[in-house]
Amino acid sequence: MPDDWDFECGDGLNGLLERGAVDHTMTDVPFSKRVDENHAAEAVRDPGEFDFAPMTPELLEHAARVIASVTRRWALIVTDYEEGVPLWKSALESCGMKFWATGHFRKLNPKPLMRGCGPSQPNEAIVICHGAHLEQRWNGGGKAAEWSASVVKGTERVHPTQKPTMLLRQLVEDFTDPGELIADPFAGVATTGVAAVACGRRFWGAELLPHYHEIGLGRLSMPLFDPRPHQQDLLENPEPKGHVSRARMELERFVLDFVRSSNGEGVNISMLTSAMPSASDKEIQRTLAKLVKTRALHKTGKTNTTRYHAHPQEPQEHHGQQQAQ
Repeated sequence: MPDDWDFECGDGLNGLLERGAVDHTMTDVPFSKRVDENHAAEAVRDPGEFDFAPMTPELLEHAARVIASVTRRWALIVTDYEEGVPLWKSALESCGMKFWATGHFRKLNPKPLMRGCGPSQPNEAIVICHGAHLEQRWNGGGKAAEWSASVVKGTERVHPTQKPTMLLRQLVEDFTDPGELIADPFAGVATTGVAAVACGRRFWGAELLPHYHEIGLGRLSMPLFDPRPHQQDLLENPEPKGHVSRARMELERFVLDFVRSSNGEGVNISMLTSAMPSASDKEIQRTLAKLVKTRALHKTGKTNTTRYHAHPQEPQEHHGQQQAQ
């Protein structure tokens, strides 16, 4: 097993208790049965496709006790607004953690409500708490608790509640430091782990269902998600060709999602190099040139002040072309 990640198959809460103290917990928990069956859940999670148990009051209280007992610093719980936010806030506070804020995962391509009886829910909530005994700090400065990313679709979606790697990368970069240990007791297909390892953090996670655990193991084992020095090798070494293609495709997706998340402000090359130090300036420039050529992005300004912006509609078409490759 690699030194930077450990992904178990089994009960994540029991496994986390046995594992002991971690620096952070980041997890996307199940909705309650009522919320899952309500029309509000239809817009954010695929109805009728769940093969795992919903959240119950007993499980929520148990999970809050476990998370609070082992998490030194930040605990981030992705949940629903209707029931999840007040229940998780209350449960974690009662276990001694400090509630800080409700964050927002803003979906750049939200799923419409197919019933057409009302508006769909374009966001999911993130309950943000901190351990009571260590100094509270993060890397995000004074920015708002809102993170944007595109919903995973098509053949890349291998779990009914799968979160985009771009979302988790942003959370990892904002809340954690290199080398720290991030836990996810409801890990699914290990997206939290993929983001953690790609950002130079360590990961412990668990998934109860064997078929999702197997997919997660495969994602974590891909050379693309090895520590950053190896990612650099993949981008610069022309062999093997398949690994290079995957690495460049992932870089294109990251750049496109990063530009989209600027909310129309656009980004420059220095912002991208800071966000992904594992990629060389040459690779980032190559990626930007390709995305401009395919009309996924457009640029404004002169050479020293160039900023890149996403077109309002064409990025989804470009994304679909990547998936078909």
